[in-house]
Amino acid sequence: MAVIKKDKYLKDIASHLHKGALYFEAKDRPAVQMGRGSDGKPLTVYVSSVSFDQESGQLTYKVADAQGAELPSAHGLRPLVGLDVNTLSRVSDTARKYAELRSLRERNMVTINARLKAVRKPVGPSVG
Repeated sequence: MAVIKKDKYLKDIASHLHKGALYFEAKDRPAVQMGRGSDGKPLTVYVSSVSFDQESGQLTYKVADAQGAELPSAHGLRPLVGLDVNTLSRVSDTARKYAELRSLRERNMVTINARLKAVRKPVGPSVG
C-alpha cells in the first residue's frame, strides 16, 4: 500500500513541475530528518526545490538548512523516490498549492491584458 501511495505522490508532484523545477519559499519548505549532527541527533533540513533531472530521468530534490543555505549532496542527486511517504505527501501538498497559485496568476494576467486592450482601443473615428 505504501508503494502505491508513494507512486501517487510522485505522479502528483511531477504533474506540477512546469519548466522542469519548482522552488519553495522558506516558510513553505517541508522538513525532513537527514543525517546526524555533531551531537548525534538527526539534522532537520528542508526541501527547497523539486525538479526533473533530464540525464537520469528522475524526479530529484534539493535541501536547505534553517537559514536557507542550500546543502550539497555527498552522493550526487537526491532522488525524490528516496523520501518517505509522509514527506512526499507534504511535498505534494506544497507543489499543489504552488500550482494553484500559478494558475491564479496566469488567469489574472489574461484578465489584465484583456482589459488593457479594451482601454487602448480608439473610441471614435481616428483623426489623421
